[in-house]
Amino acid sequence: MDSNATTSSSSGLVTKLCAALKWLSERFDVWKFGRWEVLIMRILFACLLYQTMPLGNPFSNFSLEHLRGLHDFAVEHDGALRPPLVPLTEFLPNSEVQLTFDTQPVPNGLARFFDFTFFASDGFVKVLPWIVIPCLLLYASGWGLPVVLPILTFISIGSRTLANSQGAIHHGFQIVSVVLLAQTVVVLFGVGYRLFKKRAFVDARGRTVRDYFIYYAQLAVVAFYLIAGVIKLINSDGAWIANSHLIGVQLVKTERQGFYNDLDTTQFEGVGGEVPLADTMLNHPNLTRAFMSMGLMLELFAFLALLGRGWASIFGLLVVCFHWFNDVIMKLYFYNNEKVVWIFLINVPFWIYFFTRNMRKQPQEVGTAESATEPASA
Repeated sequence: MDSNATTSSSSGLVTKLCAALKWLSERFDVWKFGRWEVLIMRILFACLLYQTMPLGNPFSNFSLEHLRGLHDFAVEHDGALRPPLVPLTEFLPNSEVQLTFDTQPVPNGLARFFDFTFFASDGFVKVLPWIVIPCLLLYASGWGLPVVLPILTFISIGSRTLANSQGAIHHGFQIVSVVLLAQTVVVLFGVGYRLFKKRAFVDARGRTVRDYFIYYAQLAVVAFYLIAGVIKLINSDGAWIANSHLIGVQLVKTERQGFYNDLDTTQFEGVGGEVPLADTMLNHPNLTRAFMSMGLMLELFAFLALLGRGWASIFGLLVVCFHWFNDVIMKLYFYNNEKVVWIFLINVPFWIYFFTRNMRKQPQEVGTAESATEPASA
């Protein structure tokens, strides 16, 4: 009897475990996206891509020269909507400035194998808008993606590789390149599938390339933060939280750099001036560790954003808060990251549609793979 009871108990445990794994696999499945939803995401991401491209004048100061009133208003009220939104100047239709690096003194990444200095040549920069802008229009419309996505990905990665090969590395554009790369892989897979199978790709649950196109962008964003958290632990031999109060020293360094950059005594009292927040962090190490660990936990549990739309939006809003705290405390600005999170994770247009639809019809479950069906009129 005892043996039978033990066997029955083990069998029940295995059954529950299998059911739990099945539940998780269903929750981490690819979501269904409506055509209108994907179109909005492509348009918004195309606008962001334009802002990240090193097109130089007249594109880099377009608002100053052609939208002076709007430009001045944005500058005057820059932080009016922050948080949760990025500063108003980040909405202006300006591209990045032209790169001016004619060498790669400290080759980084692909620069170890290729010379990307042509991105800084005047002749190439004059041609670049004629390449980028048509590609962005095609990307937004959804036409020619197998051609335009590799081009945009190459420009994004190549230009930023050149910038990061000057002796200092800036990660502010990395997430944009990662999303482009993920979408390029999906689109080229769809082309290859159609060539070999003679039909469009559709998986067992009816998901198409369009669904994977957005899902892999979300997956790239999640991986971006998850990897950042894991690297913190690896590089610190697991002692990141224990040593996190020492970030107070970094605050002092940041303040000193700010002073030497601008020599603005209204912002900082100069060399030897106090940095109260740094003193607080160093004098209250346990409180600082508890506070800083929240950011690390957010990164390590980023994969939960893939459980459903509700989870993705909550995670996205927490990430926005995370970056805002970095702005205030560390003066580290990752506005491109925030924009990508708003587009692909928080996804405001979907929630507007969802709640307006539920005001007219019977509510549906939020966060399942089927919760983004086409509008009835589509």
